Amino acid sequence: MTPPLSYPALKSVLEYVKVEKRIHLMARSKFLQRIDKAIPVYVKQFCMHTHYLSLDDFQFEVEHKPWYRNEDKKNGKLLMRYLKGRSSVNVDRAIFSCVNTSQDFSVKLDFTINKLKTMSCNLEALVPIINPRSFSLTDLSLRIDRHTNVDLEIVRSAQRVIFGRSDEIIGLEKLPNKSVYLRRQPLTDVVRIIKYWIQHGKEV
Repeated sequence: MTPPLSYPALKSVLEYVKVEKRIHLMARSKFLQRIDKAIPVYVKQFCMHTHYLSLDDFQFEVEHKPWYRNEDKKNGKLLMRYLKGRSSVNVDRAIFSCVNTSQDFSVKLDFTINKLKTMSCNLEALVPIINPRSFSLTDLSLRIDRHTNVDLEIVRSAQRVIFGRSDEIIGLEKLPNKSVYLRRQPLTDVVRIIKYWIQHGKEV
């Protein structure tokens, strides 16, 4: 009979099991449930769009609809239960769309991420769910559709920042980042940035 894996060996195996398989394993084993919270989760991509969540290929709608299959409902409950109370979720790329307040989060999240993309979000509502260990982000992409002050640590510390088209960016000229891309920004923004740099200087 093959001897069982030691805890360090089991931890190493579970840590890099695909998240969908890991969630289903946890649902079937009381023993694994006891140790799983202490083992980090690694995810290539997390997406949240209004009431839609996904971890890699494991996805579901938070608000169940009458036409959902029983399997979809079951998967949704599994994922929600799995995320609750978890303090160590490592995400390579996180994507958020239409997140306005903390009330938009169905569960309390705490992510360590490398890359972040936001679309029509309140940036300040996202900051509390991102572990400070994430800074500096390697890549930050923002599409802003409201008056937003981007002179925040999450933006200032990012290695590469991309702004989508927006007429609402505040504090853009104050950013110290070495690599900032402006996609189809109004000419007035460019003029404002240059004037600010002339008056206050800009490290290059």
